[in-house]
Amino acid sequence: MSRSDYPAAKCETGSLAQVQPLTNDFRALRDTVDAMRPSGYTNLTIGMTWGLASLSRGEPFSEAEPFGTRNLKKYMVVLTDGDNTRNRFSHEPREIDERTRLACREVKDSGVTLFTIRVVAGNRQLLRDCASTTGMYLEVKDASEIQPAFRRILNEIKAIRLTS
Repeated sequence: MSRSDYPAAKCETGSLAQVQPLTNDFRALRDTVDAMRPSGYTNLTIGMTWGLASLSRGEPFSEAEPFGTRNLKKYMVVLTDGDNTRNRFSHEPREIDERTRLACREVKDSGVTLFTIRVVAGNRQLLRDCASTTGMYLEVKDASEIQPAFRRILNEIKAIRLTS
């Protein structure tokens, strides 16, 4: 299997952004984020599933180091501004949230440290429970607080020291 076996699909209100593999090409990452346009629906489960796939070594991605690599810690940040509203199985937020809980557990069980950010709206309890610890759940009241939230996460990650 190759990445081409996992094409981006059209969704009801537009097109999904192409998933980017792990890279040091910050320009390409910024361009991808800048090109994203909100379409009114939220599906945290699929975002976390693709995030975990990109942190895993294996198809459709091969850039990540294997889990268990010495002196390597993996992180994921999930940011949302809304409740889960759509997936291919249901349009019921309660049912979609249950699938998201399973995805959260899978991410954390794999050894990934998971931060969550709630921007204005979204299921507060789900996001708090999803984070690796309650201290890794952040809540911002408007978009101007997103950059400071990411800065806080980066500072927390940078503060980790490895000793032998």
